[in-house]
Amino acid sequence: MALKPYLPDEPAAPADAVRELVETLARELREEGAVNYAQAERILQVAELDRRELAARLGVDPRTLGRFRERGRLSPAASDRLYRLAKLLQAASELHGGDVKRALRWLKTPNRALGGRRPLEMVDFEPEFERVMDLVAALEEGVFV
Repeated sequence: MALKPYLPDEPAAPADAVRELVETLARELREEGAVNYAQAERILQVAELDRRELAARLGVDPRTLGRFRERGRLSPAASDRLYRLAKLLQAASELHGGDVKRALRWLKTPNRALGGRRPLEMVDFEPEFERVMDLVAALEEGVFV
């Protein structure tokens, strides 16, 4: 019986790509007040989301996401949520030692410390986002939650 060669899983995205995405989003928000639709496409790939899930995270209808694509730019509110989503992915990646796949799995799993909600669902409003970021910080410090 021949042994099969070990082929490691291909990483979803290197942590450097996530960091670069966050920096790009911050710069576009600061300079233009909204982000280019291409950044939404990047987050789709990096976070392994479908368009319906991304639209929900941005607080828009999937058809509105299509209009953003046609226009080439997100609204300021959707841009802000996209930035929070990217920041959360970056923080979760750092929490998991740069392993983006593990970070995505954590973000998409209901969490008891968040009342059974998935961390990914909590980018809609600043207080919810801060709650998740506080949880990430606590876990980084080794606090059992």
